[in-house]
Amino acid sequence: MFELVGRKGLVPIQYDLREKNMRKAIAILIALCLVFTVFSCSKSSTSATTTTTTTASTTNTTKATSETKEATVTPQKEEVKQETVVATPAVKAEEKKSSQTYKFGMGVVFEDNHTDEQVSYDAIVAAVVTDESGKIVSVKIDDAQNKMNGDAIDLNKEFKSKKELKFDYNMVKYSEATNEWFQQVEAFENYCVGKTGAEVEAIATRVRGNDEPHPGYVVAADEALFASCSIDIVSFKEAVVKACNDDKAEEFTTDKSFTVGLKLESNATGSVLPTDDKDGSINIYANFGAAVVGEDGKILASLTDAIQPKFTVDVDGEITASSYNGTKKELEYDYNMVKYSEATNEWFQQARAFEEYCVGKTADEVLNLPTRVRGNDEPHPGYVVTTDSTLFASCSIQITDFMYVIGTAAKEATPENVKSSASTYKFGMGVVFEDNHTDEQVSYDAIVAAVVTDESGKIVSVKIDDAQNKMNGDAIDLNKEFKSKKELKFDYNMVKYSEATNEWFQQVEAFENYCVGKTGAEVEAIATRVRGNDEPHPGYVVAADEALFASCSIDIVSFKEAVVKACNDDKAEEFTTDKSFTVGLKLESNATGSVLPTDDKDGSINIYANFGAAVVGEDGKILASLTDAIQPKFTVDVDGEITASSYNGTKKELEYDYNMVKYSEATNEWFQQARAFEEYCVGKTADEVLNLPTRVRGNDEPHPGYVVTTDSTLFASCSIQITDFMYVIGTAAKEAN
Repeated sequence: MFELVGRKGLVPIQYDLREKNMRKAIAILIALCLVFTVFSCSKSSTSATTTTTTTASTTNTTKATSETKEATVTPQKEEVKQETVVATPAVKAEEKKSSQTYKFGMGVVFEDNHTDEQVSYDAIVAAVVTDESGKIVSVKIDDAQNKMNGDAIDLNKEFKSKKELKFDYNMVKYSEATNEWFQQVEAFENYCVGKTGAEVEAIATRVRGNDEPHPGYVVAADEALFASCSIDIVSFKEAVVKACNDDKAEEFTTDKSFTVGLKLESNATGSVLPTDDKDGSINIYANFGAAVVGEDGKILASLTDAIQPKFTVDVDGEITASSYNGTKKELEYDYNMVKYSEATNEWFQQARAFEEYCVGKTADEVLNLPTRVRGNDEPHPGYVVTTDSTLFASCSIQITDFMYVIGTAAKEATPENVKSSASTYKFGMGVVFEDNHTDEQVSYDAIVAAVVTDESGKIVSVKIDDAQNKMNGDAIDLNKEFKSKKELKFDYNMVKYSEATNEWFQQVEAFENYCVGKTGAEVEAIATRVRGNDEPHPGYVVAADEALFASCSIDIVSFKEAVVKACNDDKAEEFTTDKSFTVGLKLESNATGSVLPTDDKDGSINIYANFGAAVVGEDGKILASLTDAIQPKFTVDVDGEITASSYNGTKKELEYDYNMVKYSEATNEWFQQARAFEEYCVGKTADEVLNLPTRVRGNDEPHPGYVVTTDSTLFASCSIQITDFMYVIGTAAKEAN
């Protein structure tokens, strides 16, 4: 629009400055210069305003979030309760499309507050995400405040963190505080956002005076922070700074929003009671887990750590000594796992391997990772370890604590829209019966599988057990007690009396884990081979997959068949949930219906078996249940010889051929009555099923002495004896819970 013409300056291109028009040109030039000046200033001003607006918008958004949380944390109970169910807002990558790299660290501060009479400590834990500039974008703080009296040692005591206690911590009730502990710590968390670790360390404090509540407490000097967080903040600051400077922090990169979860778990199961001859030890150990979860519900980064403080206690209940050397991660090589065990990696290295293994998984996947129990021929028999050979190579220690704290932390952080996507599952049961009787002995196996499949038909959970029942013909015992193979555990003695390196229950658990993620058809297609004459148990049909065979070397034909039956069960139950669940299975056998032979008449060995299975949700309530039963019969003569046997199928498989309606007053067949009871159990807890109200049928009724339900609605569709139903389904639910 303009060009520079010698010393004359800026001149409009369209004008030719001639002598005769000098005044006119000068006037026009001045006018245009004024316009140019105004235009340039306006453009500069607009640009500055846009930049300021963007900055202000970002700042105001952060500030508004903080102010909103502080405003809702008030003594007014309704507003406070509403606030607590709202998760910390997801962190956005500054509205940019380009990915950013974040650091995720954990800091632990331990405070030993024990007295002569009581063990007491606080473990304040902070999980912090910082951006590339070192500024905090998200922080979670909690406190494992654990106590136990020396004269009341309880190895099964349940502990809750301060945040888990929420209003039950009762800070407002028993002090001058207007906000509960969890609300005050949330205010501190919000105050830290946008600061660096150094800035958090530099947060000004003051010591409460003698004219104030809790004199000596070190509280925030900032009146705005103090208004919503009036408690001592020294440990909060220290934990956050530790997390910001964590040299074992994880890094993750994302261009989307994310949330952070933190879980603290404490237990005293490792404590030792004192005796007259020897002091005891109160060992309240604590495990910490944290997770960053993305919009899709998958873990972006995870962390775990643990502490093992120990307190010596004498027989009079006096605490005589205490020891704490740091967190397991802080101890590093001084934890001495390699020195005193077969481990090739230290605890902090194995924990790191597990943390990295969790990345890309959902909370439920971590909570339900396939595991196996270490056998007697391995170091630390009974330890629950991963079945993944790659992970096991770098993390061979027990992983149940890792799974729980990281999985639960991720569950807390999972976005609500991901959590609320409920899925429908199918729950089926399959039974395979094998008659192995000889002339001298009744012997059979009833292999039972309870399987949950998802909407795509893939197995998400499976339980297998075997009612292997035996009785000699010359030693009939109507009161004999039977246990399933899983119930026998190490007493089944497979390792003792064979070349096996794992017990039956451990091998079947390996098979269960192998099935997860497969369809029924894929389980049916699992490749097998026949053991050769140069191997133990020639003729056994075992897994061709070397990885599976290494942990499950027994015959798998019946396992496969039972699982496939369960997947195809036409009497399966359906249930819908958006939360995690567990499955339990119970087998119960008895010979009470057997008949002793006489010189005049043959007897009968009738070892009947009842099966129950249940899916139990996070709240301990049954989502679905199943039951079935078998009634195999074996004829025995007075000399104890088994002369005949009969088995026609499970009661459910027999359906109308069971002939309950034909030969009794019943209006529904057994499988229909069982279905009514299964549905009746949904929504109940294990204890509620085990203790359902019942009555004994009177002499004026059919089947006097039968124990039936007192619920008239249930009785209309299930009028048969329900004690077996109650026991197997209730016990299965108890196991799953």
